[in-house]
Amino acid sequence: PADRDGLQYLLALEVLGWIPLGMATARESLNQGPGLATLMVSGVAIAAYLYADRSGYTPVLAAAAIAFVLPIWAWAVEAGGATGGIAALTLTAGVLFWAAGRRGSAAAT
Repeated sequence: PADRDGLQYLLALEVLGWIPLGMATARESLNQGPGLATLMVSGVAIAAYLYADRSGYTPVLAAAAIAFVLPIWAWAVEAGGATGGIAALTLTAGVLFWAAGRRGSAAAT
């Protein structure tokens, strides 16, 4: 149990560390734009969210939500200005609230 607590926080830090690493990898190493960077980072965030939900790792859930929202927000602001950023944040907030509601209702049963 003590090792599991440490693993939760280590995985959360790794997910958060993936945000700048994934963005930099797509933009610099692969010489691609913000679309691929957003797809790479958000894809890993979705995988981390699903794993954390199944394992019950709450810190990883929070880190995955942050890793999902930040690149989408950055891409929307870069592509569409402030209006795109607001639209992206509204959409991702809705998705995250929906996912949290499903997780809460599943835990209650």
